[in-house]
Amino acid sequence: SESIAATLASYMHFDRDPETINQLYNSFDNISADDIKRIANQYFIDENRTTVTLSALDKVVGFDQEVDLNGAVAKIEMDKANPSAPQFAVLDNTNDSPLIDVNFLFYTGAAADPVGKKGVAALTARMLTQGGSQTRSYEDIKKGLYPLAGSFSSQLDKEMMSFTGRVHKDNATQWYQLISDQLLNPGWREDDFKRLKKELIDGIKSGLKSSNDEELGKEVLYSELYQGHVYENFNSGDLSDLAAITLEDVKAFYSAQLTQAKLHLGITGAMPDALKIQLMTDLTALPVGDEKRLSIAKAPVLKGHHATIVEKNAQSTAVSFGFPIDTIRSDKDWAALWLVRSYFGEHRSSNSYLYQQIRQARGMNYGDYSYIEYFPRGMYQTKPDSNLGRSSQIFQVWLRPLRSNNDAHFATRAALFELDNLIENGMSEKDFQATRNYLTNYAPQLVASQDQQLGYALDSEFYQTEEFVKYVRGEFAKLTLDDVNRVIKENLQTDDIHYVFISGDGKDMKQRLLSEQVSPLKYNSEKPAELLATDKVIESYKLTLPAKNVEVIAVDKVFK
Repeated sequence: SESIAATLASYMHFDRDPETINQLYNSFDNISADDIKRIANQYFIDENRTTVTLSALDKVVGFDQEVDLNGAVAKIEMDKANPSAPQFAVLDNTNDSPLIDVNFLFYTGAAADPVGKKGVAALTARMLTQGGSQTRSYEDIKKGLYPLAGSFSSQLDKEMMSFTGRVHKDNATQWYQLISDQLLNPGWREDDFKRLKKELIDGIKSGLKSSNDEELGKEVLYSELYQGHVYENFNSGDLSDLAAITLEDVKAFYSAQLTQAKLHLGITGAMPDALKIQLMTDLTALPVGDEKRLSIAKAPVLKGHHATIVEKNAQSTAVSFGFPIDTIRSDKDWAALWLVRSYFGEHRSSNSYLYQQIRQARGMNYGDYSYIEYFPRGMYQTKPDSNLGRSSQIFQVWLRPLRSNNDAHFATRAALFELDNLIENGMSEKDFQATRNYLTNYAPQLVASQDQQLGYALDSEFYQTEEFVKYVRGEFAKLTLDDVNRVIKENLQTDDIHYVFISGDGKDMKQRLLSEQVSPLKYNSEKPAELLATDKVIESYKLTLPAKNVEVIAVDKVFK
């Protein structure tokens, strides 16, 4: 009521009639894009502009370099009149390496899947790398690439669709003829489409849902945290949507989303100049487009503790939990939070705190890790892939499968207990220095290969940061322990959390959670008295889950 009254108060004084606001809103329906352009061109021009600054300095550097609006408009009109001029961004890191890496990175992805067509981005990406062209079948392309030792593949995430290729410089021209035909002159064969659609559906059914409990738990967590958001759906799509997607849907997505405006081309290695010119020219055949990147809303607000239990035929219980965070790589506190993440749960590292407490001290599972950026395929990789840039991220804890529901309950309590301690007490100076030193030397390993250097450089463009290693080391050089402990308190919390359990007995897991059932550990060997005393605290540590916030769902219903 206050909001309504405030809005009325803003308009009623014009005509002293409450209908004024309705008339205003009705008038909006009659405004067209052309009307807005006409008014903008009439008033938002250089001649009408007055610029004012207030500063303690006698002169503000760069203030006298005003934007030339008329010139900018003229350039846009000229570009429209000359559509062959490249409208895509180019990161040219050409060097003397005999291996050439090319990355066609489009700022689009699964978040652009239309309603009812979840999976069309994934199908499009596969059709362009695992399908034929207008002139060659996919089998012919594979036969052509094999003797060249050339590759061409795709990776899809919410806001990025990356097509990457590698070849020796001596074979670059032949390789390019094959892969450019796939990307720019796709064959759209019905047999390729049916094959790849079946592979995606089988990958969800037989791969993710049947035999990859850990990845399933992490993906369900993202889906639950982003309900009603463009991040909600699994990157490969929903089964029912995939079944209904047509080849025409894929063609429409290709035309609408793979545009020059969204393309960031990365090149490294000794690419011949003539081939580079041809590549640049050929890419101008893509539609120009207007949208440079997807518009992503903030994550839905999470309130309280929630749990989703996916019941399936499983001998162990996998656990993931987390919550949305506001800090992404472009933010000033990201480096500090990245350091905290490493200390608490560096991926596949025995030095991380969670690993030492849950696996090393108690021998409960294979590993326990934490993340502040999307990291798929973690059970297969020791380092994250590049080109997974997102405008919204979550803090996540991943507990690898536990032997039973009881152990999963205890491990979840232990992780929450340690997270509470971290928030309350922060890091010590010793741990801060050790982690900073480790990451300072570890960061270059993330870009150890030429293709990863290119991928991370493109990510730096997405986030508008310096080159990754320089960025991280520069931020670390300025960090203090006080900074890090402030960032912990400002970004981490345990009031609002969503837990996901992949369990063979969902009913039992739910009963344990709701009753706060004690979850004692039994050891096969003698343990220190101090550890046993801590276990007594952890085994009844409250997760505080209301009954209305705990759901058991059959695995058949997931991503359906």
